Amino acid sequence: MQLDLSKLSEKKNDGFLVNVRKELQKENIKYYDSKVINNYVQLKFKSEDALK
Repeated sequence: MQLDLSKLSEKKNDGFLVNVRKELQKENIKYYDSKVINNYVQLKFKSEDALK
């Protein structure tokens, strides 16, 4: 999954990523990697079942 963050500053990107991680944890959605790359948030999930 990737989200385009080209309109946000780098500092806001980091804050956005923190919020996304918190929401994933609240929903008990398992992921193994998340980072900001060229104004995109990249999330890697353990399996497709994690998204159901």
